[in-house]
Amino acid sequence: MEDEPRPGRPVTACGYANISKVLVSLSDDRRKNFYQDYRGKIIVVVVVVVVVVVVVVVVVVVVVVVVVVVVVVEVVVVVVV
Repeated sequence: MEDEPRPGRPVTACGYANISKVLVSLSDDRRKNFYQDYRGKIIVVVVVVVVVVVVVVVVVVVVVVVVVVVVVVEVVVVVVV
C-alpha cells in the first residue's frame, strides 16, 4: 500500500522535485526573454501613459482656472454694476 501512487500525486518526491526545478527554470527563462523581447515596447507604453496622464492633468487644471476666472469676472461685474 505504501508503494502505490495516490491519484493527483507524483510517484516519487524526487520526480516531483525535478519537475518543479524544470518549471521554475522555464518560468525564469520566459520572464527574462519577455523583458528582453518587449523592453522597447514596454518603455514606449510607459512613456505614452505618462504623457496621456500629464495632458489630462494639464487640461483639467486649465479648465478649472478658466471656470474660476469666469466666475470671478461675473461676480466683479455684478458687484460693480
